Amino acid sequence: MYTLLIDNGHGSDTPGKRSPLLEDGRSRLFEWKFTRRVAQRIVELAPQYDIKPVILVPEDEDISLSTRATRANSYIRSNPGEKCVLISIHGNAFGKDSEVWMNARGWEAWTTVGKTNSDKLAECLYNAARKFFPSDTKFRTDKSEGDQDKEKDFTVLKKAACPAVLTENFFFNNIEDCRYMLSYMGIDAIARAHLAGTVYYFTM
Repeated sequence: MYTLLIDNGHGSDTPGKRSPLLEDGRSRLFEWKFTRRVAQRIVELAPQYDIKPVILVPEDEDISLSTRATRANSYIRSNPGEKCVLISIHGNAFGKDSEVWMNARGWEAWTTVGKTNSDKLAECLYNAARKFFPSDTKFRTDKSEGDQDKEKDFTVLKKAACPAVLTENFFFNNIEDCRYMLSYMGIDAIARAHLAGTVYYFTM
């Protein structure tokens, strides 16, 4: 069995991070609720993939990035025999104004700068995502180093003591992506892609 440390991004007190109102004038996506829905679905599905899921942020409120990394590393130190990876789950938005429907859409994964085992994990997640997401999904990549992931030294990824990837799971200020992110089908597919990508990483 392999361990997936789940960093469900943001919290109920994070400013912004929400979609425009949908057509009914009432419904909208909140990123913190979305990431927790994905995390919970991962937990529900994990036994099918022989994965041990560990949610790093059970709270609704936001937890600092350093604390998230500390929780991950504390778990790793306390369970030295377990093979762990960390995935930080997010929804994307284009531009500063999330109150406007934008044209940007799609899925992407980020690792830290430079070549590490996180690049391998990200590649496995891209491969899994291509299996589970709709055929018209736009995969946002940077192939300048021969792989698909984008790179930036996000705090949680940089401080994690195991391979770590941040996923941006569609754009909540694109109406088509937002509807998918709010649907059971979308949540289920995103959760399965994360689980399958983790399995690919450990078994390839």
